[in-house]
Amino acid sequence: MTKTTERHQALLHMLNARGYATIDELTKCFSVTPQTIRKDINTLAGQGKVQRFHGGVGMPLSTENILYEQRKKLFLPEKKAIAQKMAKKITDGASICINLGTTTEEVAYALLGHNNLRVLTNNLNVAAIMARNPNFDVVVAGGTVRHHDHGIIGPSAENFIREFRVDYGIIGISGIDQEGNMLDFDYREVSVARTIIECSRR
Repeated sequence: MTKTTERHQALLHMLNARGYATIDELTKCFSVTPQTIRKDINTLAGQGKVQRFHGGVGMPLSTENILYEQRKKLFLPEKKAIAQKMAKKITDGASICINLGTTTEEVAYALLGHNNLRVLTNNLNVAAIMARNPNFDVVVAGGTVRHHDHGIIGPSAENFIREFRVDYGIIGISGIDQEGNMLDFDYREVSVARTIIECSRR
């Protein structure tokens, strides 16, 4: 096995674990030049094993939803940064509604230090996280549970959420296209998200 092949395998292993890495991180990690890393990335991208991003590389994205366990690892530092900024906007004693997604789950973790939140969610993972704080009231919408991510979807969830008015709606999405449109994979999830927006003051 050549050094280049070993480096390619190590790079793929790193991306499988982390989801994304910058050119700078990779040059330091592998003690090679940025040109070498870019050449590695181009080779692996040509094989469909990675996807180039501005300033870095990640696992390939597709038009199909990535498995939940993989999505939890993708762009994790960025998700945590979003979550911290979001948590700073939420005041103690607020009512919030959080929908599905690995980023919204990071928001739930970031909110655990708050006091007296009233939480409405259609995400069983968020409910389990938020229930760790005994000062929170956690209410879970009823409906159909998706096996792969424990999200609750369907008309029952929508109708349940419509019974509430909350201070903040925290909505995750699957992607943003080049025109700035927000995208998702499951129309039922989109319907619940729209309902949350309608029932949220902010």
